[in-house]
Order: sequence, then structure tokens, then C-alpha cells
Amino acid sequence: PNEGKNGFGLGAHIIKEVAQHPNAVLVAIGGSTYESLKRNLPTESIDVQRYSIGEMEALFMQPDIDLVIISSPASSHLAYIQLGIKHN
Repeated sequence: PNEGKNGFGLGAHIIKEVAQHPNAVLVAIGGSTYESLKRNLPTESIDVQRYSIGEMEALFMQPDIDLVIISSPASSHLAYIQLGIKHN
């Protein structure tokens, strides 16, 4: 499935695994800022759309995303789940 991704602790590892999986296409990632996206995941070799925290709703609105992996702090999970439901 096509996947969107948000967050970077364990998330950086998850992103690399998803990007290398033969049955998945990583199409988007999200993070606090564009600077943190570049610093925590230098992905010149991975062509993905990047979203800052203020743009998370836009990530969830992408029609080509089939699955979103949320690896942000637990306190943000409900808001992201609600965005997923809203745009499903």
C-alpha cells in the first residue's frame, strides 16, 4: 500500500524500512518542521512529499495514501486519528 508517515524517533527507522519494502510505496512523511525532516531523515534518495506539523491535514487529504503510520508522541495520536477519519 501507499503510506504516509508522521513523526521521527523510532519513526526514522520505520520510514527507512517502509521505503525499502518491496510491496509498499512511501509517498509522504511529516515532521515538526522542514528543518527537522531534513536533519532527522536525510532522504535525498527517497522521493517523498514532506509536510510540517501545520500541514498534517493536507497529508491526510492525499488521495494516493492508503495507510498512515503515526509514530509521534502519544498525546498527538487522537488528533491524527480524527484527521484520518475526517478524510477517509
